[in-house]
Amino acid sequence: GQRAQHGVGAWGWQSGGRGNEFLTGYALYALHTAKRLGYPVENGRVVNALQAVERMLTDAANDRDAAAYLLYVYALYGRWNDPAFRAIATDKKPTAYTLSFLVRALALGRNIRNLQPSDRERLGTALPRALDALRNMQKRDARGVYWEALPSHAWIWQGGSVELTAHVLESLV
Repeated sequence: GQRAQHGVGAWGWQSGGRGNEFLTGYALYALHTAKRLGYPVENGRVVNALQAVERMLTDAANDRDAAAYLLYVYALYGRWNDPAFRAIATDKKPTAYTLSFLVRALALGRNIRNLQPSDRERLGTALPRALDALRNMQKRDARGVYWEALPSHAWIWQGGSVELTAHVLESLV
């Protein structure tokens, strides 16, 4: 829960260890949902976590999946990190996981009030391109349509093709 947060604002595998991008993102997503549902959330913890996400987005250039997820969570809180967006958007071979969370981040980002109108327009222009790229990654077999997970993703955060397809479908709705 909230008490498992590290002093630097992130959540990680062990107390006092380095924060993990996905655990921090999942915790912030859960806190956002809890607050939306009327549960008490310590605002100071959210502020510290958002500062940690800002740092992580600066350092997440090597892991586009983590960066896209964090950018989405950051946008849930009405914040945007343009350098992270640019790094993700210029990736020549994004994964379906990256694109699914980029789509969600862009959909939210278009409505962030403190962005300049030209920046919101740029995000609005990037959204259909990301959606098209995501749709073009779909596979079809006798059971239907799905998005195929990379073999290297089978046992990490993104899971297999079933979990990936669920993420993609949620971003398309």
